[in-house]
Amino acid sequence: MTGAEGLAHHTGLYFYDRPAVALYAFLLATWAVTASCTLHGLLTGTLLPRS
Repeated sequence: MTGAEGLAHHTGLYFYDRPAVALYAFLLATWAVTASCTLHGLLTGTLLPRS
């Protein structure tokens, strides 16, 4: 749940629904990029160097 979704639900103003969906999609994309970069760093040894 994003803040925009909570605002739309709390106020009953449905024009906040589209920004809420867009922000949620952006949040999911950000998590996917973060997970991908973390996995890449772990597999290549740049995040946690192998001893």
